[in-house]
Amino acid sequence: MRTATTARFLALLVAAPLMGADGCDGTGSGPATDIAPLLLQSPPAFSEWSEPVLLEAVNSAALDANPVLSHDQRSLYFSSNREGGFGGVDIWVSHRQNKFSAWDSPVNLGSVINTDADDQGPTISQDGLMLVFVSNRSGGHGVLDLYVSRREDDEDDSEWGPSENLGSDVNTDANELSPHFQNKGEAGKSTLYFARAADIFWAPMSKDGTLLGQATALAEINSTSPDFGPTVSKDGLELMIQSGRPGGLGGTDIWVSTRASVEVSWSTPLNLGTPVNTAAGDFAPAISFDGHILLFAGDAARGGQGGQEIWISTRTPISGGGD
Repeated sequence: MRTATTARFLALLVAAPLMGADGCDGTGSGPATDIAPLLLQSPPAFSEWSEPVLLEAVNSAALDANPVLSHDQRSLYFSSNREGGFGGVDIWVSHRQNKFSAWDSPVNLGSVINTDADDQGPTISQDGLMLVFVSNRSGGHGVLDLYVSRREDDEDDSEWGPSENLGSDVNTDANELSPHFQNKGEAGKSTLYFARAADIFWAPMSKDGTLLGQATALAEINSTSPDFGPTVSKDGLELMIQSGRPGGLGGTDIWVSTRASVEVSWSTPLNLGTPVNTAAGDFAPAISFDGHILLFAGDAARGGQGGQEIWISTRTPISGGGD
């Protein structure tokens, strides 16, 4: 970490989920690895997740986390405190010509988005015109608030407009972080999912980033341990989070919940199991729009150049499932 401020911030954002509110380190009885794959079979049906590999072209010796793919899989946004930024943590982007091409070297998203504070945790809308992220810049409601930026050209990362605080419908004097925007979320409506303090919340939100109501806790997903990092599949039927709840393989694991339709409650989350989760910390999951790719972050104990690294796992449709 380059500054004491950054170190304190990252300890809050990343290290906190490694310990439950009751002091449990999440190493209770083994995860239900025989059940989790079955959850993913009701439609669309997918294979199990592949052995994760490092996203070498994007990772650095610094902290790299909070990855999210654009709808066309040609842009990858993520958080990093690597050299060349404006503050302790910035949002960066890597591009490629098509989803089969190699990734270009990441570039900083620029001063319209990034400040001398910590700016991170991006999520991008399906049309590529809206970016929601987390910042502890001055002028917010608490230490960490949610912000939104918009653009008119979905392929031009130099056109992001001024960042706006999302206001008191979602932001409080607690910490708001881990945003994820989904066109088909709660009740089939466009939804902003995020974490407040150590629980998952959601709020109705238009596709242009206008909030349509106050935030509500996702009670069936939350636990007494820290729960962060929600990501929801395009059809609104699969949700993943990071959690330090008992029953995991490490301090923080990725957990999965499903539901039969967007009109019903989520199932009790199950540990995603191996090979995605390990005894190291595994967190910040992000499902691609087609459901075939899972990006997530792993701590230094998992391997890589140092700090936190971005990992990628894939799955394939079975019997016509998926897009």
